[in-house]
Amino acid sequence: MNLPPNLAVRLLAVVAGLLLCSAHRARAHGIDLPRPTAEQLAQTQPPLKGSMEFSRELLAHLRNRLNQAQLVVLDRVLQQFAAADRIRAGEVRDSAPADADYYRWLAEQGLMDLLQQIPALVTLDFRQGMPSPKQDNTFELDQQYNLLLLKVVAGNGPTSFVVHEMNMTTERDRKPYTITIASNATTFVVVKLEQVPSDNTIFHVGFRNEGATEPSFWWALSFASKPGGQLGVEVVDENGRSVPVLLRLTAKPSQRLFEPAGAVDLSPMMNDVTSLPIYGPGRGYMLYIPGLFQGRYWIMPKPFEMAVPAGDWEIHIVHGIEYEPLHDTLRVEPGQWTRKTYRLKRWTNMAQRGWYSGDDHVHSRPRLQRTTGEPLRLVGLRAAPSTALRRTRVSAPRVLRTVE
Repeated sequence: MNLPPNLAVRLLAVVAGLLLCSAHRARAHGIDLPRPTAEQLAQTQPPLKGSMEFSRELLAHLRNRLNQAQLVVLDRVLQQFAAADRIRAGEVRDSAPADADYYRWLAEQGLMDLLQQIPALVTLDFRQGMPSPKQDNTFELDQQYNLLLLKVVAGNGPTSFVVHEMNMTTERDRKPYTITIASNATTFVVVKLEQVPSDNTIFHVGFRNEGATEPSFWWALSFASKPGGQLGVEVVDENGRSVPVLLRLTAKPSQRLFEPAGAVDLSPMMNDVTSLPIYGPGRGYMLYIPGLFQGRYWIMPKPFEMAVPAGDWEIHIVHGIEYEPLHDTLRVEPGQWTRKTYRLKRWTNMAQRGWYSGDDHVHSRPRLQRTTGEPLRLVGLRAAPSTALRRTRVSAPRVLRTVE
């Protein structure tokens, strides 16, 4: 329908005005939260460093290992943190900064109570006069989670929280594994382990006081991984031919991402251009699409086989916009092979209709295009500080068809 220009302008102005008024009313009205009393505000204590991030890690990785009562506590903790954030953002009517501090304090109290209920919490007390932490305990590690929860006591100062990542196969120039803790205080630590060996393992951890250059305490950790299984995956197109894809492999209980064996390492192609270590093994490639399939993927140029922890798994597969994305759940049994072949369903063939699939803004070496997991027929290479790119002759791009 064609509208007279003046009428179209007036209609746009009315719609814009309605949207602005609605947004203004939403901000003006805000939301309601119970206001703390003067007595409750008087109980508020200073913030505990790192508590919100720590709580979010528990929700992301340990949710399926908590019982119903513990989940209720954790959900309430996160709701109280969210309430504090909304008060600070001015979204709560008749509130004051002290109210945000109160809700933050409530959340931290709930978090402390929850941690005392988690049996997997390991307490290491390094205070003078206390018995030395036992060095001969062997912990059974579920590799679908690969998490350690530590309570490190070094003094009577205020409690803090730390989230620490530890890659067991990364080259570290013979340096020990080191975790930074609060000086002369108690620190709760979530240790996220990556690339954990599949057998019994002993490693030494140094705990370094914040601001110090060398560890003050040492602990030898011994753990045994649960028996795993073997997984083999192949993805084929509608003709049964093996094709490269974008693939995400997730441990279903913990929602941990696992890098598939043989995934393309993007760092030589991308880090040389961006000068930022944002691509490479263990990181994956972020795919921004709505809904279930948004997230990190690895580029898989061919079928793969790998050892994985036993248990339930999720797999997401994407092969360009001409094929339906695929999601599946599977189970890997201890000591057994699980082999899966996925046949992609093609819903259209744009090339046969005269279209060219491609990317008109690429800052990478040309060989990247052969391994992206998405079929590209046209690539527009941009200037980049790469010798390989400067020596590459790029033909004039062909004109894409326009929508009729």
